[in-house]
Amino acid sequence: MRALDLRPGLRIVIVGATGGIGGMAVQLAGRAGVEVIGICGSAHAERAKQMGCSLVLGYHDEPWERQITRRGRAPIDRVLDVVGGGDVEVAARRVLGADGAFVTVVGPEHFIGDRGLGWIGVLSVLGRVAYRLISSRIRGPRYILTGPTAGKQLADVAEAAAAGVLPPIDLTVPFELEPIRRALRRAAAHQNNGRIIIGMSKAG
Repeated sequence: MRALDLRPGLRIVIVGATGGIGGMAVQLAGRAGVEVIGICGSAHAERAKQMGCSLVLGYHDEPWERQITRRGRAPIDRVLDVVGGGDVEVAARRVLGADGAFVTVVGPEHFIGDRGLGWIGVLSVLGRVAYRLISSRIRGPRYILTGPTAGKQLADVAEAAAAGVLPPIDLTVPFELEPIRRALRRAAAHQNNGRIIIGMSKAG
């Protein structure tokens, strides 16, 4: 969240607003006094509103950047991408102001990790990221690729958890083989909408 440099009065779009990371980002942004526009599946719109989004737009409706422009909400100050894909950045650049920032925790590859990229694919991704990092400093809006930094943000996470800012829970399953398998298949298919919790209990 530090990469977003959130301040009261800013307007942010969070793409993937009801996932594990996105859900926490919505809550933290709201606590910072930021207007939050959430992008998620239409089935989860109510959850996004409950977490603090003032406006929720669906993935499968009219393109979200057009909806934002049509509703008079552009320019946007920040876009946080927790889904990935070059199309998300292209959409973000259409609504961001020149001094805004596009912050991604995934990068230009949609659902990175789902398939092997090979060396050519890896070099292509790195090349695109390097180009955007440099070019965005010249003409804006800023492109920022970030991710969790081990150790440095644990205090922030603990403070947020103590304040009740927790990732949304999609599913809780017992510590048994078949339910865990079903949960993993659900996650691999990107059907989960939040964290999957495996309940542990002492053997009786």
